[in-house]
Amino acid sequence: MTAQVRTRKLKTPSNCGIERGERAGRYSDPEARTGGGLLKPSAEVICRQLGETAVLVHLGTNEIFELNRTGYRVWQLLGEGMDRGAIQLRLAQEFSVDGERLDREVGDLLSQLAARQLIVSREP
Repeated sequence: MTAQVRTRKLKTPSNCGIERGERAGRYSDPEARTGGGLLKPSAEVICRQLGETAVLVHLGTNEIFELNRTGYRVWQLLGEGMDRGAIQLRLAQEFSVDGERLDREVGDLLSQLAARQLIVSREP
């Protein structure tokens, strides 16, 4: 039996460098989806940088995901232990985007990551 690998590009919003994709509100709140609190990359996910982008492989589902530059930056900041607010502050410093749009787009990305079990809750 051959393992199947499905490739998906995470559809992420646009103006903070995240690729255009799903509309706001399509995915549930990431904190609700993961039981609330702080989030971190799942131990079942391997991340490899490819230039300014990254590929995530979920070992439990054999799915492969691609993050663009800003999505990868969010992934890195989650790995450093930052919460959503700290991530948004850092991205606001690094990218030219207004706070309301940044809040919505980071929330959408975190929701997508949580929906695909790429991020999980972590203890404070």
